Amino acid sequence: MSLPPEKQIFVKEIKDSKALRPVLQYLKSRTPGKKFSFSYVEDCDGLIPHLNLLENIQVITSHHTWKDILDSLPTELRALGNLVSHHEKLPENATPWDNIIIGLIKAHFQDSQYLIVDLCEDKHTRFNLLQLKKYLMGVQKNTMIASHNMSLWLDMMDTIVEKNSHAFKKTDLTKVA
Repeated sequence: MSLPPEKQIFVKEIKDSKALRPVLQYLKSRTPGKKFSFSYVEDCDGLIPHLNLLENIQVITSHHTWKDILDSLPTELRALGNLVSHHEKLPENATPWDNIIIGLIKAHFQDSQYLIVDLCEDKHTRFNLLQLKKYLMGVQKNTMIASHNMSLWLDMMDTIVEKNSHAFKKTDLTKVA
């Protein structure tokens, strides 16, 4: 019997900073010498800039049309995909919400152990964040959300990870009464 996927929040020190490097340092420190795979999703720079949103997905899947892609997704992710306003835009011209959803769709098609979602919540509406949260709760991968706003995510998390100078502090929320 396998363990359920772990849900963690990585607390960003600076709201708009990118968390990929410290998150990878943390994951490597947990399993020294072992390899792991991950999908990294962020709301601004995580896509191939010279390809439009649809083409960003097409590079990793055999689906050719937006409808084909949406039809192949699980219900929760399809609902998020339906919220993408213009899949023909380049990432720099798309909204942060569109970029994050396209990143999640790409991550769905990739075989990886971890899903790392690097967010700046200020760029998203409360409605969109709640839809994202609902989706992430059901993801069957180890999920780490890098965020400056812990309070939004605490009710779905198993662990809080914080970087203090050169060490990581891990707080297990499953043992907190």
